[in-house]
Amino acid sequence: MTSGTDILDAVVIGAGWAGLGVSHALTQRGLSHRVLERGRIMRVARASRWKPARR
Repeated sequence: MTSGTDILDAVVIGAGWAGLGVSHALTQRGLSHRVLERGRIMRVARASRWKPARR
């Protein structure tokens, strides 16, 4: 957790596939960042990705 005086290089909004991929790339480059997600990580991607299409 950061204190109120820490400065981040980036903030990633959303912890789906893309957000976690960006977080991984930022980590590899040594950049400080935080991922913000309003729910559980990957909740939306898991819930919607594998549902059968409605007809």
